[in-house]
Amino acid sequence: MLNKRIALWCGLVLMLLVAFVFPGVAQAEPPDQGSAVTARTGSNLTLRSGPGTEYANIGRIPYDTVVSVTGRNEAANWLYVTYNGQQGWIAAWLTFLQGNLSAVPVTDASGTPGAAPPSAAPAAPVLPPMSAAFQLGGQTHGLDRPDAMHAAGMTWVKFQHKWTPGEDPSVLSDRINRAHANGFRVLLSIPGVEYPSSIDYASYVSFVAGGAALGADGIEIWNEMNLAREWPSGQIDPGAYVSNMLAPAYTAIKAANPATLVIAGALAPTGVDNGFSVWSDAHYLAGLRDAGAASYFDCLGVHHNAGATPPDQSYGHPADPGLGHYSWYFWPTYNLYAGTFPGSQLCYTEIGYLSPEGYGSLPGNFWWGYDTTVGEQSEWLARATEALRSTGRVRLMVVFNVDILIWDSDPQAGYALIRPGGGCPTCSTLGAVMR
Repeated sequence: MLNKRIALWCGLVLMLLVAFVFPGVAQAEPPDQGSAVTARTGSNLTLRSGPGTEYANIGRIPYDTVVSVTGRNEAANWLYVTYNGQQGWIAAWLTFLQGNLSAVPVTDASGTPGAAPPSAAPAAPVLPPMSAAFQLGGQTHGLDRPDAMHAAGMTWVKFQHKWTPGEDPSVLSDRINRAHANGFRVLLSIPGVEYPSSIDYASYVSFVAGGAALGADGIEIWNEMNLAREWPSGQIDPGAYVSNMLAPAYTAIKAANPATLVIAGALAPTGVDNGFSVWSDAHYLAGLRDAGAASYFDCLGVHHNAGATPPDQSYGHPADPGLGHYSWYFWPTYNLYAGTFPGSQLCYTEIGYLSPEGYGSLPGNFWWGYDTTVGEQSEWLARATEALRSTGRVRLMVVFNVDILIWDSDPQAGYALIRPGGGCPTCSTLGAVMR
């Protein structure tokens, strides 16, 4: 009897020791993993009203934030989460998951478990091929009129993003995804803040490589580097641009996504050249050529947005005192860029004609566009499109702009294809050219 009691006591002590030292062994059932699934954000993420990029943006969740996951879509690539009391959906592939996601219920868009799964998002349109042949695009801020762009025969959309050091490339995701969801290739023009005193080259190179990894189809490396508005005053130097920015950015982008088109930043067309705060684009172009820039781009960026005459006319610009400077005219500008880089393709990342029709008087610096009508804008853009396509040297032409309706000291609305009242008279004209 004593031996039995000793055996019972020993067994009890052993069980207590096991439970104390190895507490998991004492559990009869595994915990409910479904209620414990969390996601840690791998970047700053958009919180959406449903499981897909086509749903509305309802908030942001900062990088390295842990949120609890209470629902998912059927494919488990979108998660229903709660952050600071707000509920919504985030992309699962941009998070680090902890727990058993298969135990999380499939929910509807409102996060209700057990309801019918959210209907599948419509399949993204097939993107146009990445081709060296001529293609047309348009610049916009929000891609609010994809219908007009498609009607114009555009297959690319350009966004400009003003980069700041330390910025996470994920800020580009929404625009890239929106462009692709609407059937456009996307070009990102990425300069910095205006009137910089210095440039963190390593941070910039890392950022553009991140944009390529996210799926950007084209990246323009800076913008109008021949002006102190865009480059540190007194430091304007095409050799420094090539060595410190263009060459390392090209290498990093191609390593992240070999298909991404790298465009050398387009210059501001100007004849002013003081060697300090502004260089003429002819002077800067020669410096780019001599610095070996052609080895580090797929396409040379070009701007032409001060025209006030038909593309085939090289005289008569209202601001031309009779000197015939190339920057006012279509073909002389083309000849300068094509002649300085005879073996390179050109990408017109901004081309447009300013018309004040429907808005009133132009601000002083843009007075030369006072007499251009919307009809002329439409005709000249169509003729420019035909002309550039005929050269066999131009890979991309981006119209500035589609729908930027700002009318102030920089009258961007005067360039817009969308005119007061919402119509787009130029869209059908361009569409006929591109068919």
